[in-house]
Amino acid sequence: MEQKPYILGVDDEPGNREILREALEEDFEIACVADGESCLATVRDRVPDLILLDVRMAPMDGLEVCRQLRDDFELPYIPVIFVSALGSVEERMAGYQAGGDDYLVKPFALDELVAKIRLMLEYRKQVYKLQQASNEARTVALTALTSASEMGEVLRFLQDSLRCNDHRSLADQVFSTLENLGLDGMLRLESEGTPTFYNRTSIVHPLGKSVLGHCGTDQRVTTFGKSAIFSSGAAMLFIRALPIEDEDAYGRLKDILAMLIVGVEARLGELQKSLNLIKREQTLAALLQSIEKTTAEIVASQAKVRTKIVKRFSQMIKEMEKAIDDTIGAGLTLEQEDCLMTIITSAEKDTIALISEEVDLERRLKQIAQGVR
Repeated sequence: MEQKPYILGVDDEPGNREILREALEEDFEIACVADGESCLATVRDRVPDLILLDVRMAPMDGLEVCRQLRDDFELPYIPVIFVSALGSVEERMAGYQAGGDDYLVKPFALDELVAKIRLMLEYRKQVYKLQQASNEARTVALTALTSASEMGEVLRFLQDSLRCNDHRSLADQVFSTLENLGLDGMLRLESEGTPTFYNRTSIVHPLGKSVLGHCGTDQRVTTFGKSAIFSSGAAMLFIRALPIEDEDAYGRLKDILAMLIVGVEARLGELQKSLNLIKREQTLAALLQSIEKTTAEIVASQAKVRTKIVKRFSQMIKEMEKAIDDTIGAGLTLEQEDCLMTIITSAEKDTIALISEEVDLERRLKQIAQGVR
């Protein structure tokens, strides 16, 4: 059964209150009080759907009662129809300025009263629907603005993370983004199989470290109570407290943080490539230094060898020439002497050729060193 609208009548004349009861009790739930103070007390005890308010009462008139109702922000908006024997423009304007919704002049027909009440209740219903629609639209708009702001934080992180050149600066950028989102947590970054843990401060909570250290990476989001862990490859983010009491905010932040950790992992991968490139460059630089050092040692060694060869060969030629001179008188023929000199000359040419090969080897080693550089 549909509940009847609850009407509160306020009039200091007992006869008028009785007329209201008899006229309205069939279609409405009606209660009547005799003065303004009783009206205010009754309204705070139970809010009516509409108030029929006499204007001329003592000690508080109907205009003052209406003003106090409108000034009480703890009360919802209650339609007020003023009932008065005075119906001038000034009287009606005073009722409007006090916050009234309609004005009924005594004496009035009961049908007119019922019609005004029904019209005002329908008006109140429509206003309530419009307020609900407005509140819902405002909520949707605020949610959209909040979501856009939160998404903006992720986009700002992706942009700012490009300036991060190491894991510590990347972690600091993550915590800056979390702070802007009103969150706090712990970060785990893995590099070449070795995990490193980061907090907003330099002190890493042992229990949080243990949780991140033993949590698997097969699930992107793992929740337990207010806390949650977001994973993506070598990056893992532990959030201590999400607003689970606000379902919309909770869902938005989970999506935002899932995107954030993907961005962290992507930047972590780029950092690892940069670090690997730096290591490779360092290795090549060390190799180049080693080649240059070895080349210098070989060049120096070959120079010494050439000097010794030339010196020793010159000495051998002198000794051979002396031996030839000494043995000519012993019957060495001219043909034998020419043959011996041919052998010596050939050996000299071969030695010079070997020295040339050493010079070519030196040149090639220098070219290799320059190529590595």
